Amino acid sequence: MLSERAVFSYLCTEVYLKDFDAGVRWNDADIAVDWPISAPTLSAKDESAPFLKDIAEDRLPVYTP
Repeated sequence: MLSERAVFSYLCTEVYLKDFDAGVRWNDADIAVDWPISAPTLSAKDESAPFLKDIAEDRLPVYTP
């Protein structure tokens, strides 16, 4: 179910450091999220986020089960 509005909150455990900030392009075809919108309002930072395949491997998180 979708809503017209959503509130999003997150917790930071440390002071913000720009060098550690990262993101992935919202509509990256390799991730294939079926977004119900084709033209969202994005910040300049989110508009220019890289595609997952263009992010250096040492910048990606490591999943350990």
